[in-house]
Amino acid sequence: MNGLELLQEIRKDKILKQNVVFILTTSSLDSDKSTAYALQVAGYILKNNLKSFSSVLAGYCRVNEFP
Repeated sequence: MNGLELLQEIRKDKILKQNVVFILTTSSLDSDKSTAYALQVAGYILKNNLKSFSSVLAGYCRVNEFP
């Protein structure tokens, strides 16, 4: 099972489908991006941009209020 297949299963589940999902991938294929966004991912991040993503995520965690 690949990540997109897992995402499809998550979206079928009554409880899990509500989760916010970010894709972290090596694939820059337009078809993979389209599939991911059709399955309502919050973001599609390429692993070669991981350093930038880490900075953004750290900033998000500083300002977001978690339950």
